Amino acid sequence: MHLHHMLPKHSLYFDYLGDVKEDPYYKVLLTVEGHSCQHDILYRVFHFEGDRIARDTLLGHLTREEAIPQARADWIRRNPTHHSEAGKKGAKARAKLVDLSRKLGEEWGKKVGKLPWWNNGIINKRFHSKPGPDFVKGRLPLWGGKREQSKSTCPHCGKEMTTTNLSRHIAARH
Repeated sequence: MHLHHMLPKHSLYFDYLGDVKEDPYYKVLLTVEGHSCQHDILYRVFHFEGDRIARDTLLGHLTREEAIPQARADWIRRNPTHHSEAGKKGAKARAKLVDLSRKLGEEWGKKVGKLPWWNNGIINKRFHSKPGPDFVKGRLPLWGGKREQSKSTCPHCGKEMTTTNLSRHIAARH
């Protein structure tokens, strides 16, 4: 059994009814054949391409993979300015979001304040005031200064190099 919307959700011919389309009163259970017949009648009366696609899909003349591009193409034919309008709306929406995030960031910064960094030689913390007696103002370097790299000696020629370069050296020279 198939659930059929007596007022089809994606049609243009009952657009003015709005959310009434989702009312359970306007939904009915039909067999697959009955469902395709309903879409056939709607297609013959209103010439809405979506009903033809639904009818052919229900009858097995179209697969879902074939029906989706046809439905999209029909939608684009009926809404030719959609992409240009969507781009304009999207740009306005993005601008509003940027403004909103900027305002929220400023408000958050005022509430929390720019917290200074403190460190005790081991860990970094952001705090309003000195978090402990052994903390000093400032942040530790991200890498803890210059790292010592382990050295290795090539077993073939005795040349010393970093361990990461050893495999490249052996592959290239030996």
